[in-house]
Order: sequence, then C-alpha cells, then structure tokens
Amino acid sequence: MIPAVLVSPPINLFPFNFTLLQGKVGLVICGDRDHYCPLDEARHAAAQASCRLEIIPDADHFLSGKEAELAACIGAFVMRMLPKKDAISDKKCLQFKNFDATETQPL
Repeated sequence: MIPAVLVSPPINLFPFNFTLLQGKVGLVICGDRDHYCPLDEARHAAAQASCRLEIIPDADHFLSGKEAELAACIGAFVMRMLPKKDAISDKKCLQFKNFDATETQPL
C-alpha cells in the first residue's frame, strides 16, 4: 500500500497529531508562501510523521498556478513507492510536467 500524501495541510488551523501518522503518511507537500501551513511547522510535522517534505517555491496554500509542480511531486513519490514490477515508465510520470489546468474539462 502506498502511504498517504498530504497537500497543504492546514497545520495552524487544526490540531494534527503527526506522530500518530507515522507509517501512514509518506509525503507532505506545501507552498513556501502557505499561511495555513507555515514552513517551520511543515518541517516539524514531517519530522514527527517521519515522512518526506516537498516545498513548492512561490506557491500559496492553494498552489495556484503550480498544478504541474504538484502533479510532478505526487507522480515522483508514487513512482518511488511502487514495486519495480508494477512501476510505470518514468516517461509517463514526466507527462505531469506538461499539465495545464486551464485545459481540463468539467465533469
């Protein structure tokens, strides 16, 4: 099973116990300008959960305009977590770098 990915957890709004999330969360992603998930608190939370932390530069809480970077971070994490026999090619993961949220269609 692949551990959870937390994207912009609002650490300073809700009482998270990241120690209880050890082994359940594998990655925390936040922007360096996220007022709800400040960097110092994000670093501390990732250390408590014993997980990786990815910081997206020039990104706010909603990662506006940084969808491609977010998708690339998640894709790379999933690729690392998959057993070699189940892994898809790196080429497929790199497709996320060309993601354009303006081209998506409503469901």
